[in-house]
Amino acid sequence: MLRKILMALESHLDRDIDGDGHTGKLKKMIKFFRNIRRQLLRKNRFSRYLIYAIGEIILVVIGILIALQINNWNEDRKNQSVELGLMKDLVTDLHNDTSSLEYAIKRNRIRTERLDSLLQYAQKVNSMDNQNLLYKLSLLSLSNIDLFQNQKRTLVKFPNLEKSVIREEVTDSLAAFLTSLENIEKQTEVYDRTYWDAMELQEKLFHNYLFLEPEYFNNGKETGKRFPRISKDTLLQLEYFNNIHLYSGVIKNYISGEYLEGHLDRTRRLISFLNNTYGFENDQVLK
Repeated sequence: MLRKILMALESHLDRDIDGDGHTGKLKKMIKFFRNIRRQLLRKNRFSRYLIYAIGEIILVVIGILIALQINNWNEDRKNQSVELGLMKDLVTDLHNDTSSLEYAIKRNRIRTERLDSLLQYAQKVNSMDNQNLLYKLSLLSLSNIDLFQNQKRTLVKFPNLEKSVIREEVTDSLAAFLTSLENIEKQTEVYDRTYWDAMELQEKLFHNYLFLEPEYFNNGKETGKRFPRISKDTLLQLEYFNNIHLYSGVIKNYISGEYLEGHLDRTRRLISFLNNTYGFENDQVLK
């Protein structure tokens, strides 16, 4: 009965050795133990056979543990490679964001100055009589729209990653950064909505203007002919200038430390943090 048990154990060990594919010195040592076991089994020296069988089992277990450790090591190397590549791309995106933020802040500061000029002029006596100046101030104040657009090319990849790919301290910093981005996106929606409300009121107020007609403009310059009078609806005029005042406040808030200026500072600090954490150099990342 004992012999059958030992033979079954030997067969099991043989399958372990063949199935695990161990190579090198460990496999030679296992074969050495197996040959000794067989000799002991033929001589009916079961106690010593058990000792060698246990030794072989220990070697197999050690081999499996080594294989698992090598596999884990390979996975760690793959994760590190993926992490490094993503962080380089992210830092490049953040540098682009920095330029976009600086531009948006600069343009919107100019816009607030123009809006303030329009509001100051509207407070003067008979300001509604100078149609040309009123229109030019309004046109300059509402020409185009300068919103910050975040570079999400790399950030969108993060939700699909395993948690183990990105180190914990970086994940925490990115979470705070994404919260800042979400706040900016919400304020951008307010900015965009207020802008188009102002544009709609402007069109109603200046509805009679034919701005591109030759009698008013010639080769991009004013001919000197006065524009038609704006709408005489005093409620519409009041609504328009109230909206301009609101729009100016929205922009000032948008570029404040709570939003664009604050996010610009957070972006620069995140770039510095990632460069220090991963040992990047600016010229190395931007290549």
